[in-house]
Amino acid sequence: MRTPRLRVLALAAALLLGLTACGGQDDDTRTDGGAAAADAPGQFPVTIKHALGTTVVPDKPKRVATVNWANDEVP
Repeated sequence: MRTPRLRVLALAAALLLGLTACGGQDDDTRTDGGAAAADAPGQFPVTIKHALGTTVVPDKPKRVATVNWANDEVP
């Protein structure tokens, strides 16, 4: 009877740890060096610095596509 109790306890601890890792605070501070939306609103061309280098956006985009659900909320 001791083994099933330990398994249930270990499973509950793993689930609790996993759920704790999913939660967190949204931090609006920028540390990546990218251009913030409030820096120069409406001025183009815009140079964006990111992990893969830099990207120049010459004109205001009409549509924007994302490859990750987390990117939907990026200003």
